[in-house]
Amino acid sequence: MRINIRTTFSSSGFTLVELMVTVAILAVIAGIAVPSYNGYMKSAYLSECAKEVGVIKLAQQEFFLDNNAYFPNPAGTSNGVVAIENDSTDIYISSYTVQGNPATTAANIAVANCTYIVTSTAAPAPSYTVTAIGQNQLTAADTFTQTN
Repeated sequence: MRINIRTTFSSSGFTLVELMVTVAILAVIAGIAVPSYNGYMKSAYLSECAKEVGVIKLAQQEFFLDNNAYFPNPAGTSNGVVAIENDSTDIYISSYTVQGNPATTAANIAVANCTYIVTSTAAPAPSYTVTAIGQNQLTAADTFTQTN
């Protein structure tokens, strides 16, 4: 009696070449996706700053209707959202501040993506300028100004 034993090897893995091609494709996709994601995040940060500038502008208009002048005092400069809130007599409430909790307010301001400066003049006609200067996730070059 003769027994014939066959040995069969089953290949169930990937070859090194297949793995290298897969890694190369993933690297190309990541090389395209990461800059796009960074651009998306930067526009989101700028949008946050633009929203805050818009809120400051609305507060300026409301203050003007009540006082026939813009805050802060004519020819004055107001730096930072807490100073702007004080100058506006609390018409403007920053999204960074937490009423009654200065520690949280300071932490929110520290991680904000812009600092804000408001300047106003009384002569020859009342006007104001709101400037947002990038910080943290943005750079100082990411600055924009709104004037009325």
